[in-house]
Amino acid sequence: MGVLLVVGIASCTGNSAENVGKKERVADSARVADSVASLLRIENVLDIDSEEELKKKYGPSYVSYDTIWGAEGYFTMGTYLRMDQITHVEIMWMDSAVRTGMISATLVSDDDYFAEQLGKGVWSSRTGVCIGMNTDELERLNGRPFTFSGFGWDYGGGVISWEGGSLDQKGIAIQLSEGANADLQQNEINQVFGDITVVSNNAVLKKLKPRVRTFSVAKVN
Repeated sequence: MGVLLVVGIASCTGNSAENVGKKERVADSARVADSVASLLRIENVLDIDSEEELKKKYGPSYVSYDTIWGAEGYFTMGTYLRMDQITHVEIMWMDSAVRTGMISATLVSDDDYFAEQLGKGVWSSRTGVCIGMNTDELERLNGRPFTFSGFGWDYGGGVISWEGGSLDQKGIAIQLSEGANADLQQNEINQVFGDITVVSNNAVLKKLKPRVRTFSVAKVN
């Protein structure tokens, strides 16, 4: 009996140690995952003061300096941060010559503008907004409908107002892609295209299925 008891205790002790080891490995993995998630949270990029610091944090091979194009032919020089082949981050500096004083960081989808689904990539956001979200998902996150500029021109799809919802005054700006090339009637086109204000609960959007294509964060004073 004594031998059996010793064996039994040894067996239980071994299993306990193994279980503790597994738990520690799971906890370590969770800490690493949290660390990576934090590193790839778009708002955390705003804490970086210079391109040199950006290279130290993310690695020089992921950082490049090039032309950033805007609406109506506007362009400036800025920094690109690419951590995957689905999205990239465009960074604007107060002093672009020495690349210091970050103004904003814009997450951009590299998928086709008319794609029904947009790849999310590796980035996340504290607000819950992500690349590829549709207007219904944004409404739920905001807690109410919002307004944006009609499609079909340079500023098309840009959110104008969160209408006092949860995403208001968070220092974020979003541009929606047009989504699917739906077969719309002229009266439907008139509701969502052109230099007009569109409400996100417009029924025509169910056909177009617009998605978040760019998502900018800026420092809020």
